[in-house]
Amino acid sequence: MEEVERRIEEAYQTNAVDLDLSDLNLKSIPETITRLDLLTTLNVSYNELTQLPEGMKTLSNLKTLDLGTNRLKTLPGWLGQLPNLQSLNVSWNFLEGLPATLVHLPHLSALDISHTQLLLPEWLGQISTLQVLDAGGNQLTSLPETLRHLHHLTELHLYSNNLEALPKGIAQFPDLTLLDVDYNELTRLPDWIPHLPHLKAFYFASNGLTHLPEWIGQINSLTTLSIAHNQLTRLPEEIGRLGHLTDLDVSWNDLSVLPDALGKLRSLESLNISRTRIERLPDWIGNLPALTDLNVEDNPLTHWPEKPGSLIHLTRLNIAEIPMAHLPNWIECLSGLTDLDIGDNHLTILPDWIGKLDKLTRLDFSANELTCLPEWLTQLSILERIHAYGNYLAHLPDSLCDMPHLADLHISKNRLTSLPDSLGQVSNLQRLIATHNQLTYLPDSIGKLRNLAVLVLNHNRLTSLPDTIIQLASLRTLSLHHNQLTSLPDGIEQLPHLTTLNVADNPLTLGSGKTTEA
Repeated sequence: MEEVERRIEEAYQTNAVDLDLSDLNLKSIPETITRLDLLTTLNVSYNELTQLPEGMKTLSNLKTLDLGTNRLKTLPGWLGQLPNLQSLNVSWNFLEGLPATLVHLPHLSALDISHTQLLLPEWLGQISTLQVLDAGGNQLTSLPETLRHLHHLTELHLYSNNLEALPKGIAQFPDLTLLDVDYNELTRLPDWIPHLPHLKAFYFASNGLTHLPEWIGQINSLTTLSIAHNQLTRLPEEIGRLGHLTDLDVSWNDLSVLPDALGKLRSLESLNISRTRIERLPDWIGNLPALTDLNVEDNPLTHWPEKPGSLIHLTRLNIAEIPMAHLPNWIECLSGLTDLDIGDNHLTILPDWIGKLDKLTRLDFSANELTCLPEWLTQLSILERIHAYGNYLAHLPDSLCDMPHLADLHISKNRLTSLPDSLGQVSNLQRLIATHNQLTYLPDSIGKLRNLAVLVLNHNRLTSLPDTIIQLASLRTLSLHHNQLTSLPDGIEQLPHLTTLNVADNPLTLGSGKTTEA
């Protein structure tokens, strides 16, 4: 509570208009907050609040109030007396209802009641100023007819409910730009969707859609279309008319083939066709000049384009789980790649030309059949993340010390018996995951990793830890589950930022050997 009072006092002394009291384990808000009559933004989310002090109704200048992720069951009626309130977030609470006084808020434009298990009240349609409504995650089976009166609505979030149909009244939202109905029980697209003249983003993933109607090509304003996780077996040629489309996700469908019309989407920047059972990646994929993100993961591909074409502009490429023993050579031409995922294939070596992709910041070659890492890996001088778990690696190259930006190294499920001394020179390393190996010791140099925050070494053969481990001043998580440790270095539990210490399933002579919240 001292920190809360300190922030309130500081806000008072500086005439602050913004106050952040989030994630402070608050069970109540001090009455001293009523002194802050200049506040326009108050964030008390991620606490354990069960009620709000009545004195808060004097904060008449509040425009944004975030009460999300607390333990509130009821909301006070005086919320409707905050004359300037524009945005109210009460998501992730245990609400039994909403106060009808909210209809008296003359400027309320954004309301988030997601994940509260609330039914939408009939009077909600009276808040004519609403522009953004989030009612996701509430197990809704229907929507009130009065919703059609929200003529200024621009965003409607209804994801993760149990809706089987959408009311036609939504077609009366002339300014609607975003409609999110992911994760419902909808089996067809309403034929009034094309009547939303400004619809830009339409999310219809994880429903029971079996047919994408031809009129989808009439929604000329669309820039984002997500129809992933449905039961589609084909896409209509008319989809090629969506000339402004920048993001298309058709993953997790049974398409088998892609229509040539997709090659007409000249504005397309992101295309996700993973898990669609396609066997051929059509040549027209190289004719999309704006494409920067391509995901073809988990498809039985046997045909690849002969030339990269416009794919040279890609920054992200996911070709994991194809499976294949060799990479297509044209990837060598993708000099702008920053993120390459080639995991879950049958690669036994990494081709040298990957070392020329010098803009890579993330490289994932997990779950392949590699026995060693190539020395040229250090040519990727700005690489930040290496995921190499699930291979047959017996050692790591000393040259890792030449990767100054490496922050995340995941090398679990290999055959490593030791880590190189040079690892201590990877000064930016923040996360090291090396579970399920055969490590018997750690190098003393590990204590030099002053930025290391997460160290997970479960299921190895460690019998002791170097004393230098207590020098890891940034360490938050240390997990050593299922090793052969008989003792821990003195002072390890006093590491200043350590919150989780897991030493379960070790033959420790002192302590319980159970997970400890430090």
